[in-house]
Amino acid sequence: MVDAQTLIYIFSIILFAMNLFIGLFLLKRAKITGLTNILWLCFYFFFTVIEFVCKMVFAFGRPTIGVNFISIIFFSINLTGHVFLIFFVKFTFYVDRKSPFVILLSSAIIAKIAYIVTYSITEIEQSLLFYVISLGIGSFIIFISSFWLSYAALSSYQNIKKQNIAPWVKKRYLMMGISAIFLIAQIIPILLTPYQCSFSDPLMATLVMILTFLNIIFALLNLFAWMMPKWLKNYLNQGYESQEEDMTSSESEDALIEKLKSQLARGGSDGGN
Repeated sequence: MVDAQTLIYIFSIILFAMNLFIGLFLLKRAKITGLTNILWLCFYFFFTVIEFVCKMVFAFGRPTIGVNFISIIFFSINLTGHVFLIFFVKFTFYVDRKSPFVILLSSAIIAKIAYIVTYSITEIEQSLLFYVISLGIGSFIIFISSFWLSYAALSSYQNIKKQNIAPWVKKRYLMMGISAIFLIAQIIPILLTPYQCSFSDPLMATLVMILTFLNIIFALLNLFAWMMPKWLKNYLNQGYESQEEDMTSSESEDALIEKLKSQLARGGSDGGN
C-alpha cells in the first residue's frame, strides 16, 4: 500500500508538470496572438513551478535552527505568483477603467515583505506566534489575488454571456472565475497546518493532499479554459449560430478582448470598481 508521503510526492509532481505545461502553452499563445495580458498568468504558473523546486531544495537543505541562503530564496519566491495574478486581472479585465489595482498590489507587496520577515523570525526563534502570523499573511496574499480574479472573471462573464460570441469563448471566463475559487479554498488547509509537523502526521498529510488537489483543480480548469479541446468546444457551441463562424479561434478571441475592453470601459455590471 502506498503511504501518504509517496502520494503527496506523486501528486506534487503531477501538479508540477501541469503548471510547467500550461505556462509554456500560455507563453506560446501570447506570442502568437499578441495578447500580452496572458503573460502575467503565464508568470503565475512559472512561479508555481519555481516554488515547487524551492520547496524540494528547502525541505532537504533547510537548517535545523536559523535562516540560511536556501531559506531566504524559498521565502522570497513563495507566493510571488499571486502578485502576478493581480497584474493579470488588471490588464485583462480593468484596462482603461478604475479598479483597486494600486491598493491590492501595494497590499500584496507589503504583505509579501511581512511574510518574508515573519517566516524568517519563525525559523530563527522557533516561534509559534510568528508562525501563525506568517500563515495569516500568506493567506491574505492568496485571498486578495484569487478573490479579485474570481470576481473579475465571473462579472465579465455576466457582462458578455448574452452577446453574439461563441459560447466556448465566453465559458473560458466562467471557468477562470470558478477556478479561482479553488485557490481561495487553499486558505482553509493552510491556516490549519500544524507547527513543526512532518508528512508522517495524519493531519499534516491530509492537509497537504487537500492543498495539492485544490491546486490541481485550478490547473485543470485553466488548462481546459486556454487549451479547450475540440469536443468540448462543439459541446458548448450546441445550437449556436454566428456570422463569424469562419473566423479562427485566435481571431475570435482577439475580437472578444476588444469587446470586453470597450464594454467594461463604459462600466458594465461591475463597472466603476
